[in-house]
Amino acid sequence: MILAALFFRLPVRDLALLLLVISVVITAELLNTAIEAAVDLATPEWHRLAKIAKDAAAGAVLVAAAFAVLIGILLFYNPVMTWLGGG
Repeated sequence: MILAALFFRLPVRDLALLLLVISVVITAELLNTAIEAAVDLATPEWHRLAKIAKDAAAGAVLVAAAFAVLIGILLFYNPVMTWLGGG
């Protein structure tokens, strides 16, 4: 995405937003991994609350990724359409 942003010469503000969104998704994934590891350490056997904690952490990653996609569409729509000759 960074290469695409440079290719389409997105403004610095848009590039900064893109970097922020990427870092939010990576941070959410790292927190998800940490929560899953901590839950596995605390209770190696299956437990209803452990499943809820893991599902909530995975859900946070999904929400972050979904918003990243929406922001990516907003940032790239006009430059891509112009490049394709439709804007």
